[in-house]
Amino acid sequence: MEKLFTNRTSVIYQSPKATGYDIIKSSKRWVLTPMIAYKVLVPYPEDKALNLFQETILKLYQSGRKTAEYISNKLLIHEELVSFIIKELIERQLLTTEGLLTESGQAILSELQEPYNMKTGYIFYDVINKSYWDTFIFDEEFQYVSCGHGHDKRRFEYGDVGNPRKQLAVVIKSDLSEYPEDPTNIEILTVCIKHKRRMKTLEQGGYLPEGGINRLPKNLGKVKFLGEKFPVYTATFLFMPNDLNNKSFWQVCHPFKGGTSQMLRENLDQLKEASNQSFLKEEISDIVNEAFRVSQIEIDGLEDDKNKEASSFLKDVLSEQITSYPSVYKKLLDLYHVVKELNHLHADSNRGKTYEEIQTKMREYIRTSHETLEDALLIVKQANDDYFNHRYLTKDAYKNGEILSVFAEQCGFKNHETNPLIQRFLSVKKGSVLYAGESKELSSLVAVHLLMAKEISEHPFWKLGEKIPQLLLFFSHLKTKRNKSSHSSGVEFHFKNEEMLFAKVMYVISMLLSNLDFHYEKDFTFQPSEEDERSIDQKLYYFAENEIYKKVGTVVQAFPQIQSLLVDVEYSKLKKKNSFLVEATRVMEELLTALGKKTVIEEARMHVQKKATDNLSYLRKPIQLLGFEFEIEQLPDSFINVNPNKIINSFRDFENSVLSAKLYAILFSVTMKETELIKELARDIPQFIQLAVKISDQRGHGNVTVTEEVRQEISQQLYEVVIKLLPIYKKYQVG
Repeated sequence: MEKLFTNRTSVIYQSPKATGYDIIKSSKRWVLTPMIAYKVLVPYPEDKALNLFQETILKLYQSGRKTAEYISNKLLIHEELVSFIIKELIERQLLTTEGLLTESGQAILSELQEPYNMKTGYIFYDVINKSYWDTFIFDEEFQYVSCGHGHDKRRFEYGDVGNPRKQLAVVIKSDLSEYPEDPTNIEILTVCIKHKRRMKTLEQGGYLPEGGINRLPKNLGKVKFLGEKFPVYTATFLFMPNDLNNKSFWQVCHPFKGGTSQMLRENLDQLKEASNQSFLKEEISDIVNEAFRVSQIEIDGLEDDKNKEASSFLKDVLSEQITSYPSVYKKLLDLYHVVKELNHLHADSNRGKTYEEIQTKMREYIRTSHETLEDALLIVKQANDDYFNHRYLTKDAYKNGEILSVFAEQCGFKNHETNPLIQRFLSVKKGSVLYAGESKELSSLVAVHLLMAKEISEHPFWKLGEKIPQLLLFFSHLKTKRNKSSHSSGVEFHFKNEEMLFAKVMYVISMLLSNLDFHYEKDFTFQPSEEDERSIDQKLYYFAENEIYKKVGTVVQAFPQIQSLLVDVEYSKLKKKNSFLVEATRVMEELLTALGKKTVIEEARMHVQKKATDNLSYLRKPIQLLGFEFEIEQLPDSFINVNPNKIINSFRDFENSVLSAKLYAILFSVTMKETELIKELARDIPQFIQLAVKISDQRGHGNVTVTEEVRQEISQQLYEVVIKLLPIYKKYQVG
């Protein structure tokens, strides 16, 4: 059967651009990729002429005259903002000063009902990847180019007719002999929506990974494949960035504008090994070799007088092989000079101009250290890309943090007390991990390596886990400092706290990259400094706040005192402090204090028995009839034997009473007067009394040490009660 793609197949050129890259011009190589073009008719989404607020306010005016105050109350936005938007609508002649829609206003609302225009154009099926590109080309933008014939390479021309540019391109061969199935309506419209989304993101200067959409497209009935389909080659080019940081990572342009294409790069990288794609393999090899030739020239340029001392130092510490990693080598040279300057500045005791210079250099020191580690991690990633497997990742960044924390512990990165910080550091989105090579972001790169280490026992993270178990905490602190150095001018950095950062960076790099040594005279540790310890406490407290919001919900914000006490419970649990039971007791005391203000009746003290053990016999039946769990046999002696005088006094000074006495005062009171509040509490939280008794008993006297298991059990039970209790408190205006 005859092949669809021949040496005469038409070629199109859709202006591929390496947006955001400075290219080594001598490394640029053109390729022709095989695709099937399908002509389609689609309802193409148009940009809305009004934003959401403008549209809503105009529609409100359409239904009748309205005031800014009325609209503000209806939409729950500030009246000043409403007035500003109304002024905009009047200036655009969509609304009159009397609050009536103009003809233009009526017309624009009618257009919003049909935010689609029917368009004809082309979508493209990638023969290599067997999927559709996120591209829709209008008829008038479809660009054929003049092209010669050839099986392995073809010369084509593009640009101005009077002064065309001529390029020689490698042909990506295809043995396809029959067309794939025609696109369905869903596939066609999905392509258009993805294309629109990608173009809008690129216009805003963002980066949108190639991928699907999460909703079913509308207007399927209006979509139509027009029956025209044909094979076509699309021109794009491979290149190497003119940047030492990315020399070993060749790129390929998206054939339809918009930067690079990771998907096409992965396809070509696999395809180059095929026997009939030898020319492609040669081109890729050529651009990489050319880039390294240029790199070597640049490296030689670094070995001038200024860098001779720095270069000698680095080679003594890490060996001559450090020059094999140009990006890391250059950054380490920069770090050497920054540290040298900081030492000179620090020796000057003048706190005026020198202080400002020290802070400026400290920021540079921290940022460069951070970037150097990112470059080293990127190099290791590229060497182990075949072992990257993202099957463990989810769409939930927080869940990813939990999963990756487990992998980190398996590698040997163990620091239980600060695990929440490590988990937060590793809470990365799946997309950022998949495209870590482009973003070069520390957390994402570390996540990539933990996933790789899961697959191969030779990965350097296993050695790092053994030698530096605190490494991920070190990374977390460094990332925080880097963010502060970039975005917060008010933060002060102290050189004495960071003096050994350079040595730590070199030590990590010596184990990350192959064939490096480490010879350094001064001792250093990866244990957090005092400043880092303070930072840990602050971060753990923030983490505790977030945990309370996640576990209890936003209703806690209506009870600031209870919210603060719950955060203290979570914080003490994270820090494994002896004060955990004290904090849990304070929460229960606050809950009972608020409840007591609504329920305690001073006359109920008359029912307190003279003998402590008789009190529970008196309370047992009425409390059980209310619906509370209240089995005397299961209650601890500490609660059974509460001094009756303490209970009586609690009626007089309820707020300052101890937890057990508070609880007795409430129990005696509710036996005298049942309320809807108590009935609902008993129905929804029958375990409430038992938990209060349990916490009171565990609390005892002083700071009692409890096991991790007990901390988890009590905190979970406490949070479960609070989740149900606070909505009841809110309903009955308790507290």
